[in-house]
Amino acid sequence: MEAVSNQNYKIALSLAIDSTRLIGVHSRADQLVIAMVHLSHYDENTQKSSLRLAREILQKIVTKLESVAVLDENQQFIQGMSLFQLGYIDQLQGNQISSALKTRSAAKILARLETNIDAQALKAIYDYYMGAITSRIPFMGDSREKSLKILAHAVKNSQYFSNLYRTSLVWMRYDQKKYQLGLNLAQEFLNSHPNNRIYLSIKADFYKKMDRNTEAYELYQGVYQSYVENQSKMSVRQLSAIGNLMLLSKELGKRDEHALFNQKFHANIEIFRSNMPASLLEDMENHDLIE
Repeated sequence: MEAVSNQNYKIALSLAIDSTRLIGVHSRADQLVIAMVHLSHYDENTQKSSLRLAREILQKIVTKLESVAVLDENQQFIQGMSLFQLGYIDQLQGNQISSALKTRSAAKILARLETNIDAQALKAIYDYYMGAITSRIPFMGDSREKSLKILAHAVKNSQYFSNLYRTSLVWMRYDQKKYQLGLNLAQEFLNSHPNNRIYLSIKADFYKKMDRNTEAYELYQGVYQSYVENQSKMSVRQLSAIGNLMLLSKELGKRDEHALFNQKFHANIEIFRSNMPASLLEDMENHDLIE
């Protein structure tokens, strides 16, 4: 997954496929890794073919494992993680009920694997967001701190999926308004992957929340320029950088830049609106930049 962290998706996919050729067969674990590479590629580039391929591979894994009478612990984890990722894809595509059912089924499977760091980390992600709902109900309690501790442990100790859990933990800190803690986690990743556009954007998001607008603007500008140089088509992440530049250029009194980013943003927003970060759109609405 190191190639994914460096955003070399073609190399990552090639390595994953080559690993299956070495043993002469596509194992369920290798298929899962290939699906995760496709999903990561979609996450940054909004390439629908990558999302379709990820779904197809994950669904095949689940279907095959459902036909096995007794699953060993490794197979149970692959089944649980595949269902978890299918739930995530459903959420991306607006299928909220299907997403909830799949992630709930995944959590039940993963909960049984008490000594598996990755299984417990995925279950902790599910528990955290369920806790955000149930904590509002009288007498239900709030166990989200336990989820955060499990994820922090997985970030340090997971062999393959550490950065998946890091990203989840970063956004949980953002959700808690514990911006310095989230920023520290993001910076730890950037220390070893300084050109990662996703994490540079995350760092800028935290700067913006901490009223460090000039620093945030400079980071978003660098991210945007990198996307222009490395992407042939517009994506949600590139448009998010443009949206933040549009917002901050107004705040910082950069009139020419604001006019440029305003034009670019409104030329593309209707194509990507359903996939744009809700918090960014809300922020822009509050500043009367979009309707």
